[in-house]
Amino acid sequence: MDINFERIQNDLKTINSFNDTPGHGITRFSFSKNDQKCRAYITRELAKLGIIARTDNIGNLRATWNPNNTNKKSIVVGSHTDTVKYGGQFDGLYGVVSALEVFRCLVDNHIPSAYPLEFIIFVEEEGSNFGCTTLGSKALTGMLNLDDLKTLTDKNNTSFYDYLLAGGLSPELIDKDIIKPGEIAQMLELHIEQSFFLEEEKAQIGIVENVAGIKTLQVSIIGESNHAGSTPMHKRRDPLIAASIAIQEIETIAKQSRYPTTVATVGYLDVIPNAANIIAEQILFTIDIRDVIQGGIDITAERIEVMLKEVCTKRNLTVQTKLIAQGPCVKLSQPTIDVIKACAEERAIDYRLMNSGAVHDSAIIGAGTGAPANLIFVPSRGGKSHCPEEYTSTEDLHIGSQILLDTLLKLLEN
Repeated sequence: MDINFERIQNDLKTINSFNDTPGHGITRFSFSKNDQKCRAYITRELAKLGIIARTDNIGNLRATWNPNNTNKKSIVVGSHTDTVKYGGQFDGLYGVVSALEVFRCLVDNHIPSAYPLEFIIFVEEEGSNFGCTTLGSKALTGMLNLDDLKTLTDKNNTSFYDYLLAGGLSPELIDKDIIKPGEIAQMLELHIEQSFFLEEEKAQIGIVENVAGIKTLQVSIIGESNHAGSTPMHKRRDPLIAASIAIQEIETIAKQSRYPTTVATVGYLDVIPNAANIIAEQILFTIDIRDVIQGGIDITAERIEVMLKEVCTKRNLTVQTKLIAQGPCVKLSQPTIDVIKACAEERAIDYRLMNSGAVHDSAIIGAGTGAPANLIFVPSRGGKSHCPEEYTSTEDLHIGSQILLDTLLKLLEN
């Protein structure tokens, strides 16, 4: 059975027109008007198949196809449609429209299914509103509770809880939507790679074995604000100098990790009061630490915290660190990896086994429920993602969607 790739292309074109920043990449935050337009489009397309979609009280869009009314565990397929600011055209969305096309093929061809199939769009995967990624899957697996939803806030101090209320949802009832251990048979997600590996290896499919865990720290360094011209150098308590030293040391610590898969990134920096003629009073920055080995994350975080204290003590500054997000390292399902490999080999498609440094909802579902979870990647040109230059060839997009369908058909056979 072959997918209809023209329908996927039309879906991508239509949904990417729902964009807050035309001409400057794709910007479509969860809960935005364009996000609502996207979900309305998907809902209409599912309705054409006789499948009714609903939004759960966490904000995830879900729809179940169960033609035989079986009470077996479901196979879940999907991804996300929210983006970063000025993002790319395929991140998340490609997996969603491919899942939609899989459902079309199954319905159009009257394929019998012994398992219920669930389609899902995870809310707030990117963390663009609240600074915490994969919120929809974390809440769906009980990793976030009601208090967490009230604590997570956007730049205007509006909470995730308030967003849900404004959308007509009932966050007080999220326990009714949680996927409990043993409730699903498989989670499957198709995604762009967002790195260089597949392109450099000239492979068209990536079969992911491990997904990196993540720990995100917020660092506050407090000094003393003063006049830039009249304060002698030896009298200064400048937190920006300390932050500069610390950021360089963070790179060194990550490079010296015993694990070659450890990475650490400072991607956000706020200088207060941020004026040319004022010595800064406070510096805020984040540290994103990732590895497919939990020890790499933990040891790196410990070494960074020791270093921060040493740097700031030497300069008579105050430093505080706060954990703002974390996610587990996840080993994906080997039996399903073997199924995906078989599908690629049957179509003579070159594939590679690989790790994912990016965190994905499917990994969160696997970690939170204990269900088998798997990821299929297609190449990203130049390794670029989260930017307007994000690109995957039409051929590779077509192949990835086909392998998703082939994999699901084999899973249903088994």
